[in-house]
Amino acid sequence: MRIGSKGEPENSKKGAGIFFTDGSHVLLLKRSKGKHQGKWDLPGGGAKKGESTIGAAQREAKEEAGLDQIPGHRFDSFDSKSGHRQFTTFLYRVNDQFACSLSDEHDAWEWVAFDDVEKVDLHPKLEDNIDRYLKSAQKRGQSFLEWVKNH
Repeated sequence: MRIGSKGEPENSKKGAGIFFTDGSHVLLLKRSKGKHQGKWDLPGGGAKKGESTIGAAQREAKEEAGLDQIPGHRFDSFDSKSGHRQFTTFLYRVNDQFACSLSDEHDAWEWVAFDDVEKVDLHPKLEDNIDRYLKSAQKRGQSFLEWVKNH
């Protein structure tokens, strides 16, 4: 359950996050409190009333990672469902890794190499979906000649 700005519970039926990648690493944030304390996850969370999923993902990334603006460009998205909650993950390609200024929801951040992601204690929902995100990011990172060779 999400606690709103007025301290009251909010039950959002949709949420979103952003998978930031430079083509070989992904940005992960380590949760500092709550049910999944100590687990690594993407910046993201529940949508506010009337907010689009992309709007929620961008707002959450700004809040949780201290970004003034969302860097890079979106190249893919994935939807997943858990009970009555719909979650959309947007994949963004960035030219350069950037530093984060974390909110109190997280106590660490790291750009993790794709090959090392399985060694990290991931949030269960991210663990369920990480292979899809990595495959998409790796496919998008191929040159046209590599893509032709593999297809």
